[in-house]
Amino acid sequence: MVLLQHLIDLSIWKTAGRIFACVVLATIVRSAPATAQHWSTRTEPPPSLQEGEALFSGSYEFLANRGGPPLAQPLLFAVISESEPNDQVTQANFIALGDTVSGTVDPLGDIDYFSLDITAGTILDFDVDAASAGTGLNPIIALVDTDSTIILGISDDVDGLDPRILYPLATAGRYIIGVAGAGNNSTGAYIFRVSSGALTEVEPNDTPTEANLVVLGDTAIGVISQSSDVDVFALDMAQPALLELDVDAAVMGTPINSFLRLLDVDGTTELVSNDNFGGADSRIEYFVTAPGRYFIEIGDANGIGSSAHLYTIRSDTIQTGSGDPSSLFATGLGAPWGMAADGSGNLWVTDRLQDRLVRVDQSGGLATIAFDIGAVLDVALDGFGNLLVTSFISSRGRIWRITPDGSRSIFSDVPTFPGVITVGSDGDVWVADANDQVIRRFSPLGTPKDSLDVSSIDFPIFDLAFSPAGDLHLTAGLDVVYRVAGGVPEVVLTTDFVVEGIAFDRDGSLYVANGFRRKLLYFDSNYQLIEDPFTRSNLGGPINIVFGRDATGAMTSRLLAANIGFGLQPPFVGAIVVVNEAGVPAPGHRVGVDFLVMSPEQLPNASVGFTYEVTLAAANPPGPVSWTVIERALPAGLTLDEATGVLAGIPESAGVFGFDVKGVSGNRLAFARYLLTVENPSVAVNIAVDALLGVPGALTPELERFLDLRGNQNGFLDVGDLRALMREQNVLQASRVRSEGAESR
Repeated sequence: MVLLQHLIDLSIWKTAGRIFACVVLATIVRSAPATAQHWSTRTEPPPSLQEGEALFSGSYEFLANRGGPPLAQPLLFAVISESEPNDQVTQANFIALGDTVSGTVDPLGDIDYFSLDITAGTILDFDVDAASAGTGLNPIIALVDTDSTIILGISDDVDGLDPRILYPLATAGRYIIGVAGAGNNSTGAYIFRVSSGALTEVEPNDTPTEANLVVLGDTAIGVISQSSDVDVFALDMAQPALLELDVDAAVMGTPINSFLRLLDVDGTTELVSNDNFGGADSRIEYFVTAPGRYFIEIGDANGIGSSAHLYTIRSDTIQTGSGDPSSLFATGLGAPWGMAADGSGNLWVTDRLQDRLVRVDQSGGLATIAFDIGAVLDVALDGFGNLLVTSFISSRGRIWRITPDGSRSIFSDVPTFPGVITVGSDGDVWVADANDQVIRRFSPLGTPKDSLDVSSIDFPIFDLAFSPAGDLHLTAGLDVVYRVAGGVPEVVLTTDFVVEGIAFDRDGSLYVANGFRRKLLYFDSNYQLIEDPFTRSNLGGPINIVFGRDATGAMTSRLLAANIGFGLQPPFVGAIVVVNEAGVPAPGHRVGVDFLVMSPEQLPNASVGFTYEVTLAAANPPGPVSWTVIERALPAGLTLDEATGVLAGIPESAGVFGFDVKGVSGNRLAFARYLLTVENPSVAVNIAVDALLGVPGALTPELERFLDLRGNQNGFLDVGDLRALMREQNVLQASRVRSEGAESR
């Protein structure tokens, strides 16, 4: 009879660029006979080994060959291979405390059961290796009480994807342990050792003066034995380093809800604390800048203690890179994501938690610029110096245009759900539309141009960025960076789960944010990994990254990372950090473009029939400017000289005419969207009659031309033009009515 129907189901929920790892535990326990013959497939203990003798099982060799730890010396313990069938409690293999056991979960849904006799007071240490050795198995394990019905502990993902159970057994008897694939969706080999753990903490150790001394790399086993118990450890740090303190308890099946504090060398000042890092267990990462003796304090957050409140605490240093240590730049943001650097040294940030656009000045000061624009997503700087903000409002997508002083207008509506946004070196705007699985392209003035079909990739798209070579790149599918070549996304690199923000420096090197692993990676322009991690300190995903600019608008080597805060503690939750600038090889690649400033800002009105002339100009162009009308058309009768920028001619009809103009000077661009109002001049009928009768100076040549354009357009003033004017002013109609009245009388 199967004891565990399903141990775990791991699913990933992806929505609006956020990732949520949802772990659902479904355990079905069924009773089974608790007699020895139902379990015992081995009745004798394993043979003892002579000193220096080694036994290698095929399973262990397989583990090593699949990328597990190298066998530097002979194994001085026996490796017992599982014996199938052992899929039910009644078929459990009998093993002994101290055994090392190998087996294979295969086929899908296979569960391997083992039984072992335990004496009272034993701390059972059940430690499995599989995923860490590259076997393909994502294991999950369970410990079942002597009655074969009550699950004492379940464990998954303690050492990476590998589990471990540490549990005190007060009662002697025969216990059951089980090994399966998480969610019944993985198979592969495994190896585990069952041993008797021993407490390494020594009471009393409730204060820094009583602290147990531990060494970097140690894993200490302790117990919160009563409600008032707090265990303190001392740790000597010889040099600056990124310190990791990791508590495992709940993930190993023990009931403790741990809290963790790191105290400074004075034993009283709290440097950082953590409770519930991704669950009931605690974890701290802290960059220690000075050598000395630091103190670690651990207890139960609920103030509960017992002999079952076991834990392990590991202290070690984490490898850092050239970008470490990072430092706090700005804090107080709820969920910072989209970032754009402007030409005055400011940073613009979308706060997804509070749905606002925030300006961060060079000292890290915050100022809210825009609220009430919907659910904000991302931000980019257009060529005019305005902010383009994607949002979702009133059941539709929208791109807002917001000036630095906060005034807003609609850049464009988007049919479904706009996400990340970027601007190319030509000023075109690119926006990922998650619902339609396209990347939409707009002109700098907001006119839709075309779209890129990206339905072949896994969504969501986390970021868009252009390389210095002009190639569009995007992160998507959780662990992939794509380059768009010939309109088709192609994979250029695959890295650890999950990749989010990307940024290029001016040399084409690529920086990738890995929020799940809480680090930045550094690749050269050929996508070859240079440094992993490049930055590891004070990062917590999801993470977006951007290079800053100084007050003159020049790109800098200041690489900024926005932390939503996975795995972080205040003040780094909802904060922006700056990477160690001395470790960044080159300034950033400029995102977008600065357009030349065009004049005039607005066109003067024109009149039908009158000569019109305005000269368009660009401020400080690097050379001659070439001018073209790129969207819509000029009013009839007007032309734009490509070489001089002179907009001239004689308007032929009245109205309000909109058209877009582009100027090109070397590698610099200018754009303007103009509205030209063309008016009809006022002419009295009697004056037009005088002009038709030849009265000198009755009408100017421009007004005569206007009347001809409004009339029969034959090139001179005649009766037809007069009749058209009279009809327009209802004079001809009124005369006809009076004449018809006279005739009736």
